[in-house]
Amino acid sequence: MLILILAGFGVLGALVPARWGWRLTLLMLLPAIGLMLLPVHIGTEARAATVLMALMTSLQLAVFFGAGSGLRALWEVWRKGGVVAASTDAWALRLLNGGFLALFGAALGVLAFGLLSMVAPQLGAPVLVHVLLGGAALLLAALVFVVLRGWKRVLGLAMVVSLTGLIAESALSSPERVLAAAQRLAGDMPRCLLLGDGRVPQDRAELMGLTVPKTGGLSALLLVVERPQGAQLYRWSFSGLAFFAMWRMPEGLCVPHLGPLIGAK
Repeated sequence: MLILILAGFGVLGALVPARWGWRLTLLMLLPAIGLMLLPVHIGTEARAATVLMALMTSLQLAVFFGAGSGLRALWEVWRKGGVVAASTDAWALRLLNGGFLALFGAALGVLAFGLLSMVAPQLGAPVLVHVLLGGAALLLAALVFVVLRGWKRVLGLAMVVSLTGLIAESALSSPERVLAAAQRLAGDMPRCLLLGDGRVPQDRAELMGLTVPKTGGLSALLLVVERPQGAQLYRWSFSGLAFFAMWRMPEGLCVPHLGPLIGAK
């Protein structure tokens, strides 16, 4: 059945004009690219299998469609001396090109946020860091809009808007999301939060995603839950937006308690 579906995509790629073929192939590759580039925490074996299956399916469909599109391009070059240019569908191609530029710009914004998150924890003052970086991103957006034109403006605005949105989400939503997830996971059992530098967070600002300490590119925000069968350690994933269980339980962590998750001594 899978072979028939893949063969069907290959035939479809050969029927589509070459000027559309490579664009649609790239569109099919986007899910695979996202799964490979975004640091999504796999968590469980079932989730890992689902992610791997989605990755492989996206790649297979894109490869077969792209192969058919490549044959179509060769046919157009042989029969007509080159790939047939756009005519009545030029507006649609421009729209699709703009969409690709916007997606690429948004990906650059995510990359910039990731790089900033490696440096920002060293600066301290989480609230001030978010205010300064957010203000700088807004100024950069205005500069891009005024100075750049055409595809450069689309690319630049997409990157800056993506970066600004992530900074705003880090400041406004991230702490509450972490606390709510920890409360749901722990329930009425003793629990405690721990930062990567060994400190218990004293206020919500220390849970902002951009400035939370990182180790190896991952957040070092840990949750310890004292269950009847023993203590269980979890690591927060800002990409997965959840706590995921860790198999190893290091020594010297915080002491689980029934008080507030932040501000404990």
